[in-house]
Amino acid sequence: MLKGSRLIWLHWPELISADLSETDFGFRFVGEIRAFRHLGKDIRHRRLVEYNRSEKRWVVEDTVDHTTGEPLVQHWNPHPDWEQNLNISAKDENGRPLEINLSTGYFSGHYGEIMEAPHITFSTSGTTVRTSIRLRQG
Repeated sequence: MLKGSRLIWLHWPELISADLSETDFGFRFVGEIRAFRHLGKDIRHRRLVEYNRSEKRWVVEDTVDHTTGEPLVQHWNPHPDWEQNLNISAKDENGRPLEINLSTGYFSGHYGEIMEAPHITFSTSGTTVRTSIRLRQG
């Protein structure tokens, strides 16, 4: 969405489809929206989320169909208390590892409260980012 003035957001996404199901290994969600109208017409974002109970692992795959020439950037904002317990990595649509970019973001647990928190991004010039998030053992 495009941020407007104050607390206003413009160009809300349009739902195309959404499906949540339980599988033998955990859960699976597949959804698609039409979004990012401020960048171009008919841009579609498809997200697949799978949770594997036995591995304690989430896989989040974002695919954005567009012709804008803009990179696909996936943002993660883990809660500061959980950052050390997570192992996060990502690959592009060809299975090549993507560089993890760490910076400082912000977290608000309550209205009017702000504190520093980790901000993680993965970027590709392709159309897909497939992220694996696993709880560290130990």
